[in-house]
Amino acid sequence: MIRLFPLFFLLSTMSCQTFLIGVSPENDSRTFLNALVLRDVDTLKRSVLSSDSKELDEVIRSIEMRKESYSYASRKMEEKLSSVEISECFLGSSSGLCNLSNGTQLVLKQDGLSWKVDLAGSTFVQHYISEFNKMTTGLDPEKVAIAFAHAMLNADLERTQELCTPNAAKLMPLIIEMMTGKLEEMSELEKKNARAELESMECEVTDDKARCGPRGKSKSLQLVREEGRWKITIEKKGREDDQQ
Repeated sequence: MIRLFPLFFLLSTMSCQTFLIGVSPENDSRTFLNALVLRDVDTLKRSVLSSDSKELDEVIRSIEMRKESYSYASRKMEEKLSSVEISECFLGSSSGLCNLSNGTQLVLKQDGLSWKVDLAGSTFVQHYISEFNKMTTGLDPEKVAIAFAHAMLNADLERTQELCTPNAAKLMPLIIEMMTGKLEEMSELEKKNARAELESMECEVTDDKARCGPRGKSKSLQLVREEGRWKITIEKKGREDDQQ
């Protein structure tokens, strides 16, 4: 028995090491994805590397926003998250990789008997944050109005069109062209003051319509909510208005 003990101990150690290395990261990847879908912040925190503070803050912020307002954008995001499946996983001695059905990847690092998601190194997380920011851009009418006004000051045609309804977007090239002369006449100080004034944007919301303008100024900027997102709209005057 004494002679066999070293051999038994060696085999046991090798078996244990093989077990640790062979643990698939798939289950821990699924735990992370489920926590994201269910907006479970506590579980999500336990499933990621603690060093990824910046990315973790952004993911938690997105979850809190989804909790506060179960809007069209939030529902669409959850639908997208729920449809993501784990295609296959690969593992090394201390790191793992899972390919997902949406073409992105989760990178994981081994932490004892479990795996932790490397938020900074995972293309899925980068894609998620980018998609969420795009989908929530239009949830606040004040923010949409501010973004649109800044784009107008910069004569940024593409950006103004992104923030408009399809019909209003068609008019943007003409409006930008008409404003170019006035913008060129403005000094840098005047532009700076105009940008600062825009940050005081206020909106009066009635159902799915809003009128916005800087504090103390007329609320002449019109917005409409379409599928949960606010868009700049330009209402054409009728013949009666034109004749007055």
